Amino acid sequence: MRFRTSMAMSVGVFAVALGVAACNPSGSTSAAGAPTTTGSGPAPQTAASGASSTASVPAPASASAPVSQQPQSGAGVGKCQAAHLGFTLGTKSQTGQSQGTQVVDMTNKGPAACTLEGFPQVGVLGDLTTQPTYLWSPLVDSSGAGALVTLQPGGTAHFDLVYLPGAAGDGNQLISVFEIVVRTPDDRNNSDSDIQGIVQWKQTLVFQQAATHPGTYVMPVEPGA
Repeated sequence: MRFRTSMAMSVGVFAVALGVAACNPSGSTSAAGAPTTTGSGPAPQTAASGASSTASVPAPASASAPVSQQPQSGAGVGKCQAAHLGFTLGTKSQTGQSQGTQVVDMTNKGPAACTLEGFPQVGVLGDLTTQPTYLWSPLVDSSGAGALVTLQPGGTAHFDLVYLPGAAGDGNQLISVFEIVVRTPDDRNNSDSDIQGIVQWKQTLVFQQAATHPGTYVMPVEPGA
């Protein structure tokens, strides 16, 4: 009987010892089975590695080119100079009951393309009632705005000269015009007479140089004849 009691007590003590070991959080069984997110091994880098790989891929050549290098209308083309332009009269028409329109064509005679934009400076040379050979210049601009016009060699652009005709005996001071004097938009403020174009034009106008809203004025450059 004593032997069996000792055996039973030994078995009970061993079972208690196992239970204590299983409840201890620092035990080797628990440490070996937990995920090692904070252990000595490297942390997972799946997302970071994927981002780095994507960034290292070169962009397509067309997407990486600077915007400033893309072809643009008129880019790298010089301004048209009067010395390289041919000035001729185009069509003449009746604008309204009292006004007419004279088209002036400008053809690129140079070896390279050039651009025109805005209003040319235009004057008319003629005889006033009281003074011969008078230059009425500059004629006023219209209220519109011009777009960039690129002229290839041999290409033509134009502007409209809207005018108020006059006749002897109508009570107005008149100018009998025999020439139209033209400077390109970029030479408006240049007084050199060598950079202007001359067109022969016979027309009598009402002289309104001092008028706030004269009936004779200039339209901006437009493409074509």
